[in-house]
Amino acid sequence: MMKSRKLLIVLAIPVFVAFAQTQPNRPAGKRTPPPGASVAKPIDSAQRDAMIEEMSKCWAALSKQDWEVFGGYLADNYMMADPSGLSDKAATMAMVKKGRLGRYALSDWRVARVGDGGVAMTYKADQEWIAPDGKADRVNLFCTTTWERRADQWVIVMYSETPERKPEAPAAADK
Repeated sequence: MMKSRKLLIVLAIPVFVAFAQTQPNRPAGKRTPPPGASVAKPIDSAQRDAMIEEMSKCWAALSKQDWEVFGGYLADNYMMADPSGLSDKAATMAMVKKGRLGRYALSDWRVARVGDGGVAMTYKADQEWIAPDGKADRVNLFCTTTWERRADQWVIVMYSETPERKPEAPAAADK
C-alpha cells in the first residue's frame, strides 16, 4: 500500500509541473480580459467631478420637484431597486410625486468608468423624505447609480438604494 502511494505521488509530480508551466505568468488576483474585450480607462478627476455634479443636479431637481428636469435624467429603460421592490421610470416618477424630498446631503463618492460609455457611482445620501401626510422620515441611504452617455447627455439607466442599518443594541444578559 505504501509503495503504491509513493508511486502515485511520483507519477503526479510531472503532471503538476506541466500544468503549472502552462499557466500565464500574471500577478495573483489580477484578471485579464479575454482577447478583443473592451477595457475601460480609469476615470479622471475632471470626469469624476462632472458626474458628481450631474448626480447633484438630479437630486436638486427632485428636491425642487422639477419633474421635467428630474424625469429627463432617467433613461426610458430606467430601472430602480430598493427595499420596497423593483420599478421602472413611470413607477418611479409616480412614487416620487407622492412625497417630497426635504433636507439632504450627499457624500462618500466613489466613481468608476463602465465600458466606453458608462459610469457607475456609489455614495451616501442622508435624506429627509416627507410623506403626503407631512410626516418626515430621515434615513441614511447607500446609493448606486449607473449612467450611460446617450446622444449628448448622461442618463441614469439603473439606481438602487439600501437603507443604512443601525447597529443592534447588545442583548441584555439573563439574570
